[in-house]
Amino acid sequence: MHIIPKLVYPPLSHSSEKVREIAEKTLDDFPKLVLYAENEEGSSILLKLIKESYCKELLLLFKEKQDLYVLKVWKAVVNGLGKALHRNLPTITPFFQLIEKGFKSQDDEICKTAFISWKSLISNFAMDDAVLNDSKKLRFVLKPFRNLSKFSELISFAVCETWWHLAWSLSHNLSSRFDEVLMPLLEFTFGKNTKSKCFVILKLH
Repeated sequence: MHIIPKLVYPPLSHSSEKVREIAEKTLDDFPKLVLYAENEEGSSILLKLIKESYCKELLLLFKEKQDLYVLKVWKAVVNGLGKALHRNLPTITPFFQLIEKGFKSQDDEICKTAFISWKSLISNFAMDDAVLNDSKKLRFVLKPFRNLSKFSELISFAVCETWWHLAWSLSHNLSSRFDEVLMPLLEFTFGKNTKSKCFVILKLH
């Protein structure tokens, strides 16, 4: 089944809108068991695409106002990479520049979609507890939350949804990451004086 990434993923960044539409429909209709199957050959094909022309092609589409489409492809690629992403993170920096553009977009819908797409990266890292709980990777995952510049209702809901997804994904490791993950989330949700309120409640008990 390693031929599938060759057939499905390259056309997603094609310059022809018609070709992209067909590829997108294939992506939507194809059995997830095949597309997201963990196999070294399939992951290698995707990694090769990313390291060569894929990111440049998707970046061009982003500039052509195909922002939401690019974010959808970004999410699909993260799912397709599986655990191969864990050990290749430093080598595919341009791939993450795509979603960074989504985070920085002045369009609330695009920014919201970028945060929702970020959940796929969190789920990817959560495939291995040791990966998501790794301090360096966790700092990487938290970066968009620490660089928030827009606080519309639409974006705030997306941020909360994705941040809580991170908290739940940490599972039994969450308690050891309270100050790093949960406290900033509570402050974002309930206000900056949350920490002092928690301290008072703890003293009362």
